[in-house]
This record gives sequence, C-alpha cells and structure tokens, in this order.
Amino acid sequence: MKTNIKFVFIAAMMALSACSEDLIKDDIDAANAGDASKLPAVTIPSAGNITYESADVSASWSNAGDEVIEAGFIYSLNESFVPMSALAVDEISGASIKATLSLASETKYYVKAYARTKNNGVAYSDAVSLTTAVAPVFEDTYLFGKYNAADIDFDTGEQEGDVYEITIAQRGTSYNRVSISNVWGGERTIEGLVDFEKKTISIAPTEVIYIHSSYGNTFMWGLVIEDGEPAGYADVAIASYDDEGNITFEPWAAHVSVGDFGFYITVLEKK
Repeated sequence: MKTNIKFVFIAAMMALSACSEDLIKDDIDAANAGDASKLPAVTIPSAGNITYESADVSASWSNAGDEVIEAGFIYSLNESFVPMSALAVDEISGASIKATLSLASETKYYVKAYARTKNNGVAYSDAVSLTTAVAPVFEDTYLFGKYNAADIDFDTGEQEGDVYEITIAQRGTSYNRVSISNVWGGERTIEGLVDFEKKTISIAPTEVIYIHSSYGNTFMWGLVIEDGEPAGYADVAIASYDDEGNITFEPWAAHVSVGDFGFYITVLEKK
C-alpha cells in the first residue's frame, strides 16, 4: 500500500467518452402509453462498414404525430432481444440518426432502431442482422505472462516498496488490447491498447489501479516531462516494450481527486 500523498495540482487533460449500457426493454418502454397512431414509423437500413469490432448503423422516421425526444439503437445476440444493449444517440439530425456500435468479433447481432416520443411512448424499426469479421491475430504474444515489477520514484530515482508481480494477458478476443493485473500493487485489472509498430502500450486516464480507503479511486495518468520536470498530464500513460517483452512505464502519476500520491517510472521484467 502506498501512503505518502503529494498534493500536486496540474490541469488535467482528460475527456470521458460516453458508452452504451446494458438495459432491459422494459426500461425503454416504461413510458410507452398513449396514442399509438401518433408514433413515428422507424426504418433502419442494413449496417455498413462492418469490421471485427464495430458496425455503422443509421435510421430515420416519418409520420410522427409527436415530438421525438430520444432515439438510438438496441442490439442483441438473440432475435428476442433478451438480453440486449442500448445506445442512445446524442445528436438527432432532423428525423434521422447514425452511430457506430462497439461489437465483438466473429459474432452475429440483431439490431433495431428506436424513437422515443414526448407523449406516446416508443416506436421501433424492424430488426436487421449483421455478422462481424474475424479479428486480426495478436502479433506480439510474448507480452503475455508474469512479470516482476518495481516502482521507481521519479523525484529520487529510488525504488519505492518491494518488487511485486504483474500479469499481462490478451483482452478477450481483441487483437490489440491486453489486460494488465496488479499495477502499483493495487490488485486490480486495467486495459491497455497495444501499438505493434511503436511497441507501446497505452493506458487511458479512466483506468483505476487502486481504491484508497480515504481518497477513493486512484488512476494511472501519464505525465508530460519538460526539462526533466513534470509539466502537466498527458492524454494517456505509455509503456514501452522490447522484443523480449521487458516493459517500462514512462513517467506517470498515481492520481486521486485531491492530487497525486507521487510520480513513478515502473519497470517490468519478464519472469
């Protein structure tokens, strides 16, 4: 457990992106009472740009006798749409919407569009189906395995705490994402995005590495270094690796809401 907290305030440059949530159909239909004749007719064409991890979808509606206040897509592995996921679209352009669904590879999905009205409930399109492609093969599989990890204090250059173990594994079926367990000894698993050309692993600033009893979530935030000193937060934390799988996390901050526990360089040696 890390105990020494530094209250260092640097303007954060992070943006939280919206994501779809698992919902049940009854939640969307909760207000589905009123005059069905005033519901719009919703249509959805076949999906486009289908890859191993996403598909572009669009929809439109007509003959609405009521204001459309929300629209989006529901999708499922089953024609019954139980269970299902939903994605509400932030921007409605006239009487149409479009979005990109994040999906798993080699999987058949069923998709409907929906339009929720102000007074008369929800209208749905017919369902369309799509099948995602096979994901590329993960190239640098030698990254997978167990590592001895040491946290080096950026300010002093001295190791902080004992050596501990980190495990890296493929993230599901993804060809370029890994699960990294026990960073900073936090006994949590975070996600990293691998760039095979640059031989780097990127960690988003939303990844929680530790939950402190007093300060709450602790995040791994990358640092911008100028003239040998931290000058701000980076968009992501970066780890570089070599052909033997040895990994070094470049300067990063263990960040909580009130500041930083400290600045570190973390060195991983393959077991």
